[in-house]
Amino acid sequence: MNKACRAAAAGNRHSIQELKARATRKVPRSSSYRKLWRNYCHRFAEDVQDELRQIIGSNVDYMRAAQRLEFELGATGANQGVMPDFSNDSALRGYSLQHFGRVRLLGDLITQTQPEWLERRVEELFPITGAGGRKSSSDSNSIFDDESPGKQVPPKVDLVSLGGGPGYDFVAGAALSEYRSGPDVHAHVYEYENQWESSVHSMKSAAHAILGSDRHRCNFGHCDITLPLSDAINAEV
Repeated sequence: MNKACRAAAAGNRHSIQELKARATRKVPRSSSYRKLWRNYCHRFAEDVQDELRQIIGSNVDYMRAAQRLEFELGATGANQGVMPDFSNDSALRGYSLQHFGRVRLLGDLITQTQPEWLERRVEELFPITGAGGRKSSSDSNSIFDDESPGKQVPPKVDLVSLGGGPGYDFVAGAALSEYRSGPDVHAHVYEYENQWESSVHSMKSAAHAILGSDRHRCNFGHCDITLPLSDAINAEV
């Protein structure tokens, strides 16, 4: 798609600010509220992806290197238990740009209504405060019917992402918090491959640029998910 087509497409899409404003007029947890959240999450991911592309650049070499890395992750990593070489920065940049669908998948996962314990826990961490508090008939059996309309928003939510790569979980958490006018998200991305650190910082910078705020934080740490938490290498976790 050329620049003119991209500009035309962008002009036909609602901004994340417009979508968030529309959410305040929806019935919380209604089907229309959830549908609007999906639209918001998808648009937020697209905006962060576009900004990330401006920060790290994009060219065919990135994509080719990323394809090679993904092949090696499957052929040698999953099949043989030997991790590939992560020292190719072009591969990591290409990978970071290619898999924003994971932001949308996580956004769908953490806002689903089943199982009930998940819905309740997400509501505790990210209470819906940006809507009018009205109820629809479809909410008559909601697990939140007995709650008072006023909710105490926690000052921050710590989000831990194990093997979190370039930081997609951080983007999804920030999106949900913004949509619900929720708490600051303090994400901690832990990876075995230290080469991901630069990609995590770039992802954070892209999200901050889209939001015009740095209230959501994202740090990088080292871990090995194949070893117990008590192992010294997992001390940060």
